Amino acid sequence: MGNSLSDQLLKAGLVNNAKAKKVRSDKHKSLKQQRKHKIETVNETKEQFQKQQQLKVEKDRELNRQIKEQAEKTAVLAQIKQLIDLNKLPQEPEGTAFNFSDGSKVKTLYLSDSAREYLVKGRLAIVRSGQSYQVIPAGVAEKIQQRDTTLIVMVNEPDLSVNTADDDPYADYKIPDDLIW
Repeated sequence: MGNSLSDQLLKAGLVNNAKAKKVRSDKHKSLKQQRKHKIETVNETKEQFQKQQQLKVEKDRELNRQIKEQAEKTAVLAQIKQLIDLNKLPQEPEGTAFNFSDGSKVKTLYLSDSAREYLVKGRLAIVRSGQSYQVIPAGVAEKIQQRDTTLIVMVNEPDLSVNTADDDPYADYKIPDDLIW
């Protein structure tokens, strides 16, 4: 099959010799004219191929970006879970009930009296961990809040402006221990 198409058509008798020469010379003249006038032929299939390649590259970049974002989110969630697991305080089922609100619902945790006091003073915080709630130190809650603010349920601001005035008429009166909402 080393024969060109024009040779095959000549052998088959579909084209005569004069017509084949004319086609060859026309082709040669057009190529020569293109080189002389520096006319570039537009190859539409090549342009379409390049456009498709660019679209594919952009699509691949977008997919890689999405995969990277998902990996970062997974890493952040793993960090948060680890922070909670390492720093959570044990809950005492026989402790005092501490009520707090999560959105529009009121939830209850049973804590020791000292943990309850620290929670009220702002040294401890409550965070959402899956379907449960955990009590953690306020410093750890700040680290979690930097990563995801939706997990923090309750953090009281520490009261730094304690009223230590000597003329406080209620300084001798303590708040009763049984005052729980």
